[in-house]
Formats: sequence, C-alpha cells, structure tokens
Amino acid sequence: MLTIRKLNADDLQLLRPISDRALVGETVHLKISRLGFQLDYLPLPRSEWHTFLPIPFSDPAIIVQDDASAFFAAFFEEKYIGCASVTTHPSGWADVLDVRVDPSWRRKGVATALLNHCAHFAHTRGLHGLRIEATDHNPGLCRLCEALGFELAGMDRLAHSRDLSERSKPLLMRPCTLFFYLPIEKG
Repeated sequence: MLTIRKLNADDLQLLRPISDRALVGETVHLKISRLGFQLDYLPLPRSEWHTFLPIPFSDPAIIVQDDASAFFAAFFEEKYIGCASVTTHPSGWADVLDVRVDPSWRRKGVATALLNHCAHFAHTRGLHGLRIEATDHNPGLCRLCEALGFELAGMDRLAHSRDLSERSKPLLMRPCTLFFYLPIEKG
C-alpha cells in the first residue's frame, strides 16, 4: 500500500538515493502565441539518457528543520520509493523544489500523490497554490504538470547560464526553465 509521510529529522535515515537518470525519448518545444505558452512534444531520433541532479537548496536535512517547508516521502509498505520537497515563497506560492520517484515506480501515481500532499501544504497555509520549475530537457515532469492541470505561465532562457558548461553551448542547446502554476481554490 502506498503511503506518503511528512518526514522530520528523526526519519532521515529512511532515505536512500533515488536514481537521477531517465531515458528520454522526446523533446519539449515551447510555442508562444496570443493564447499564452504551449508545449509540443516531438520524438527524438533516438532516446537519450538525461541526468537530473539534486537541487542544492532542497536538502532534506535543511527542509525538515524549516517550519515554512516540508519534505514528503512515499513508501510502498516500508520501501522508500519517492519524495517531494516544498517551501513557502515570499510571493505567496508554495514552491515545489524537487520531485523524485524511483524508476521502477514511475507512471504509477506516486508523483501525483506527492504533489497532492504539497498542494495540501499550500492550502493549509493559505497560499495561492503550487509553483514548479522544470526544464525543457525534462519532458516527463512537463507532461505531469500539464496532466495535473498546472498552467505554463513563464520561461527563462538564461537561468542555466551561470553554469560554465551550459554557457559554452549554443543558446538553443541550453535548457530553458519553464514555470508551471497550479492555483488552489480558497474557501
């Protein structure tokens, strides 16, 4: 049975590394029109392995100590299979900092369950809703956001330019940060 728990400092020993690699068979194309931002997913000539590095500011040891944040872990029976971290942003949104699911448990509703707990976190604090940053190199997360009703409301082409390895790539080859929002009904 799948269970989601908000972890505290005493629970951190339950965590283990989750693979940060995914086999990606499509690419995300961003279109901007009068209707706003729209995504298209186009197949790649051949699948590629992408690595999604841990987000430095979503360290579970720090998140569990912060009253304005939460670290949720997913377990099947007692096996750790995924996590999500969320924090309160000064803009009034709950920022989902990271969502990770063990590869053998992907596409089974684990990420959706984790994001539902993040939405509950936002709701109980009276926040506007959830905000997720994804890159166009992560079509899986982009598709998940769209399927859950998130609205693509912004983008940043230069967010990854601070990394020297990214700056050396042509602009069109650098990842583009996409901002997804899911408002929460109040009341």
